[in-house]
Amino acid sequence: MNQFDSFTAGGTWHLVTLAVFAVVTFMIIAVGRRLRGTDGEMKMRQAIGITGLICWVAGLVRDFLPVNFSTAKSLPLEFCDVACVVACLMFLKGQRQTQSITYFWGIAFTLQAFLTPTLKMGPAHSHFWIFWITHAIILGGAFYSILVDRFRPQRQDFLFAAGTATAWMIFLAVFDSLTGTNYGFVGNAMPGTKTLIDFLGPWPVRLVWMYFIGISVLTCLWLPWQFFRAEPQPGVAARNR
Repeated sequence: MNQFDSFTAGGTWHLVTLAVFAVVTFMIIAVGRRLRGTDGEMKMRQAIGITGLICWVAGLVRDFLPVNFSTAKSLPLEFCDVACVVACLMFLKGQRQTQSITYFWGIAFTLQAFLTPTLKMGPAHSHFWIFWITHAIILGGAFYSILVDRFRPQRQDFLFAAGTATAWMIFLAVFDSLTGTNYGFVGNAMPGTKTLIDFLGPWPVRLVWMYFIGISVLTCLWLPWQFFRAEPQPGVAARNR
């Protein structure tokens, strides 16, 4: 196995990926702010959204191949699976509901994938690229919505994001219990690599902590904006709502 085959959290490829994500995201946001409301920005948004959907579908097809399929891992039920599709729709349509999910879920839930990724395959494998591109579109989309679309989360946005997250967590808890899986990390199993979940105690008590922490983070993402209530300037995204 060479250096391109494996991936370790905190290793070289992890640090390189984080650096590339930061640079590319900064550049896209800078261009987006410069072109905001123009056909040029719309074309860039479409390119990002379509790229994300292609990668998401490619990952789904790969996981559903008979040689790869596993009920425990192949179904598109993770929070990030849902958030990726929503983030792509945000880039394509700019609707407020998609901005809400992308902003709140992207920062509250997807950030953990950047800090403590469960990925084990390096850049020699398609899984590496699909994982990082789809997650980058979610988290990058969260920053894009704030810095380019000038999305300012209001109470209804917080309630929508928190409500959908609660509903999805309940669904996953029931599904995991019935199937013995661990989608959303809410099943009676631990991730294959060390994550924040390891510090929350045994199942099912840790579900209470996970929910409390999740709602607390969502609240922290909403409260500061109560001091900045200016409405976003009309642009491509605003016109498409």
